[in-house]
Amino acid sequence: MSRDWDNLFIFDACRSDMFEEVVGVDQFDSYETIRSKGGNSPEWIRNNFNGKTYNDTIYVVANPWTHVLEQDIFFKVIDVFEEKEMVQSCSSIDFEKWDDVGTVPASVMNDVTRKIHDTHPDKRLIVHYFQPHDPVIGRGDGEIEIDEELEPRTNLVTGRVSPGEIWDGYSRNLQYVYHYAEKLMDDLDGKTVISADHGELLGEILWPIPVRGYAHPEGVYHPNLTTVPWAEIDGERREIAAGQGNHDRISKNKERLRDLGYLGD
Repeated sequence: MSRDWDNLFIFDACRSDMFEEVVGVDQFDSYETIRSKGGNSPEWIRNNFNGKTYNDTIYVVANPWTHVLEQDIFFKVIDVFEEKEMVQSCSSIDFEKWDDVGTVPASVMNDVTRKIHDTHPDKRLIVHYFQPHDPVIGRGDGEIEIDEELEPRTNLVTGRVSPGEIWDGYSRNLQYVYHYAEKLMDDLDGKTVISADHGELLGEILWPIPVRGYAHPEGVYHPNLTTVPWAEIDGERREIAAGQGNHDRISKNKERLRDLGYLGD
């Protein structure tokens, strides 16, 4: 939060090596890798935001772990999965198709963010997409194409799919989300940064206990979990101002977490 940006795009579960391979780095004004403050989303949220106040920032988020975020941190928090009325007011998304997807499409994140920016042009924006995190839902051209088999917490662990297949699926999801991130960058003024909350384990050997790691478990800090991209795109800066926020209620959406395989029945 102390770094210089107007728009911070967070790609969920995006390893830096995958970002460099799939997206590339030459098109950015500056690129480096940084160490994340968490090996998974709840750790990242707690360690970056809780206990602090950022009344100059709006957090637009598709990630279901918003219930670990303390109240009164941001000027406004938009939990896009929960804000169905807002989505209906600014997006042409078919909600039946959205239910089939099982997560927030990147196109919906763009529609909501544009509306928020139009309403609050003097606020910094964190746009927390859910891709390339599974479920694998997209292609590089921005179209929806669902592959339910590419799920790393069960199918990879049991050998139903290979690490290479998961890599390919995450790569497609990354191409998909970057397709929409580029479009949103064109519509937002200011300096934009693309980063990630954490990476993803695909069966790497952990230390000091030599077991294989998968997905992004709590309390594990392998470099492939904590090394994330930091890609900067310069733009005409906008005037940022703090304000008194309404600090919307944060939904405790445990059903979504259960559907994603994080919680038991």
